[in-house]
Amino acid sequence: MSDAPTTGAAFAAAPARGTSPEVTRQMCVSAYLDSAFRALVIALLVDGRERFVAPSLGFDAVPVVAHCLRARKLERKYAARALLAWVLGALTGVLILFLLVSAVSSFANGESAGLQTVLLCLAAAAALGACAAPHVVGQDRRENTVLFLQNAMSFLWPPMSAVAHREEVKRILADELSETSFTGIVPDGVPEAWSPLLYRIGREQYSQVVVYDPDVPFAGAGTALRTQVIAQELVPDKKRGKEPEPLTERRILELVRPRLEALAEPPEAHSLDRLRKLELCECVFLPGPLPFGFDRDDAPLGNAGDRGVAEHLRRSTGEGGELRRHFLRIRVGGWEEQVVLTFFVRVHTQGGVFLLEISPYLLSPLHEGFRRDSRTVEKLVAGKDVDREISSRLATYSRFGALLRPVPEEAEEGFDPDSWAFPPWTGIRELSASGTLSDFQTTDVVRYVRTILSRVNRGVEEALREAGYATEDFKQQTINMGAGAVFVDGSMSGGALATAPGASARDNSVNSDPGGKR
Repeated sequence: MSDAPTTGAAFAAAPARGTSPEVTRQMCVSAYLDSAFRALVIALLVDGRERFVAPSLGFDAVPVVAHCLRARKLERKYAARALLAWVLGALTGVLILFLLVSAVSSFANGESAGLQTVLLCLAAAAALGACAAPHVVGQDRRENTVLFLQNAMSFLWPPMSAVAHREEVKRILADELSETSFTGIVPDGVPEAWSPLLYRIGREQYSQVVVYDPDVPFAGAGTALRTQVIAQELVPDKKRGKEPEPLTERRILELVRPRLEALAEPPEAHSLDRLRKLELCECVFLPGPLPFGFDRDDAPLGNAGDRGVAEHLRRSTGEGGELRRHFLRIRVGGWEEQVVLTFFVRVHTQGGVFLLEISPYLLSPLHEGFRRDSRTVEKLVAGKDVDREISSRLATYSRFGALLRPVPEEAEEGFDPDSWAFPPWTGIRELSASGTLSDFQTTDVVRYVRTILSRVNRGVEEALREAGYATEDFKQQTINMGAGAVFVDGSMSGGALATAPGASARDNSVNSDPGGKR
């Protein structure tokens, strides 16, 4: 292992820029109240540890995975207690039956040995009950004498384990996952064996080097909107009267970036426009899987200051290759990061032709089920009775079968040095999207798309002009693109969006209803 931390305390730093505490919090809440969502996260990011993590656009995957692991641990804990209650209850029933038979036989025959047997059975039953009660009612209840006495023999009643499970989940929701208490750090109770995996997820999710699947290159970004591709012949501007200058991708990015950064400057100090949080990041996409002998720890991931990342960023600029690709990634998060637009901009020259590619992607708001779970927490904090609502979402008894299957530990399995390290095929935020937009959200999405495209196109046009190339053809192409505009259907079917007459859109999500019951 490299320099990965070994304790959950290593994740106590503030969330990275671009994350949404609210979106992350809602997903953490559903880790406890939606067993299907929890299973999806664990299958995607824990069980599939040979795969890299998709970029986390607008949320933090580390606490989501950590809460899913702790929720699974709690579920197995109370399922084990319920199973123990059934076993101890059966044994106690046998003892009581034997006690009754011995008592009847003793009084019928007048034998003193029968009375001794009765006393022995009574003592055994009392000892069994005293040992079982703390395991069934939970450690936190032993402080309350009345409740402890009331439940001292609850090993005969397995539903008490479900009650204890519900009470602990209520405590976690109220104390750690309410709007006022959520911190975004890894919670206590997550086994330290999972710390290396959480470290990998945190390292990969905001990396400027992205390992991608050629079949799904923008995994995690959501639904693809209309891609703009402009090919411009590099024709010298005759009006300039001198030879044009070499046009490089770096020069174009230097002109485009300030125009985009200016969008983040609100016209007024009190402006709340979401473009003020526009984020720019240069990133490099590397095709996966990695070659044999390279696992996730060996990949050059992180920011520009990490090993290998700066070199990839430098060498891929203007490369124009089919596999390794350099992008200027532009991200706009609106509606408390419920609506996330990500633009991947790529420019390069080849054979006297200038190429501009802009690929916008949209993450729609979280599914209604996440908001419903969040409302449950709000009612709990407000002092309303949510016992029945929470109990219906827990699966204490249905996990008996899972107790027979051991949970793999990160420290035990590790990585096979002769295996592949695979790219992600989707992201949990993408799978959790509702695929719908309100009318206001649709309006904002259209505004964001048009504004970003306009600034990028103007920056590129200025770069062409300053370098001494004709821009009439480029300007005409951008006008034609603008005439098509971008149409976003407020009730997207399956997450798909339409763009301009005759255009199409595709939905990269595999299942926009992860819970299967939302």
